[in-house]
Amino acid sequence: MLTRFLRKGIVLAFMNHVYKFQNNTQIAAL
Repeated sequence: MLTRFLRKGIVLAFMNHVYKFQNNTQIAAL
């Protein structure tokens, strides 16, 4: 259960990082 929780947290953190990166590139494109 703990490993599943950690994996979910890592995935969410990775998705959040990618989302922020995409937003930054879009703002830079503007």
